[in-house]
Amino acid sequence: MLTPIEDLGFSHDLEQDDGEWDGLETVHAKFTAQWYVDPNGLAWNFQKPGYVLREREVFVDGVCSVIVEGDGDERLIRLYGPGYNFEGDWPPGDFFLYVNKHVTDGKAWYDISWNANFEGEAAYNSAQWNLGEDFQFDGKEDLSSFTLSNDLVKLEVKPIPSFSKPPYVHPLIIKDFVGWVSDRGVIIQSVDLLNAQNSNRYSGDIETREESETLWVSSHEDGERISYALQAELRDGKYILNVIDGSSGTYVGKHALLVQFSEETISGEKRIVLKYLGETN
Repeated sequence: MLTPIEDLGFSHDLEQDDGEWDGLETVHAKFTAQWYVDPNGLAWNFQKPGYVLREREVFVDGVCSVIVEGDGDERLIRLYGPGYNFEGDWPPGDFFLYVNKHVTDGKAWYDISWNANFEGEAAYNSAQWNLGEDFQFDGKEDLSSFTLSNDLVKLEVKPIPSFSKPPYVHPLIIKDFVGWVSDRGVIIQSVDLLNAQNSNRYSGDIETREESETLWVSSHEDGERISYALQAELRDGKYILNVIDGSSGTYVGKHALLVQFSEETISGEKRIVLKYLGETN
């Protein structure tokens, strides 16, 4: 699975000055893999006598940075691990993945290369490997959200919803934070954002409109409307949202909510959690 191609020869100092960090986006990625290891500790993408299949490992599960290059049919994604150091040295534990989408005779196919720097681990030490070209693809053609998998490798990439650009946090999630007028106190205070975003509970079309340079994100449900606009982005993943809730008959509620994005481990997996912290004055 990790057939060596060549020594990496990567120079972080050279790359950090050429402007390539422009256009970085954040996504949630999970990368799991297992492979055959020979008696010398080197990893391969096929089985031979004396090779041992390693246990499946989770190499990344969390918020990663990506750069997408190309348009049309063929694309390249560079995905950098959560601990990647963009400012200087390339310390042990850093790694990045190249995901290539190719089109041959009208048919799309994909390959993944892994560049790792895990010192003390012969199979992973400062080298570049081709993880294969036999991947099953499930997702969007522009690679904004996708899963690539074969028998030994699985890479899942999901965009993190935003308040100011697509994909937008679904307004019905914010509606649950506001709650019903008849209720005392907040019932729902946090959601597993990536799972909630694509659930039946938070489904329905999202609309946007601009008013005096303010972007409003809205959703209609059974004739009722909930809208939010980003008022301020604070530190530590905190945001203030202006919310207009027209879901209680003729009453229209106006709220200023303080919410926060965080990364938490739930049932052994990293999750992006959106929390309600209260209303601001």
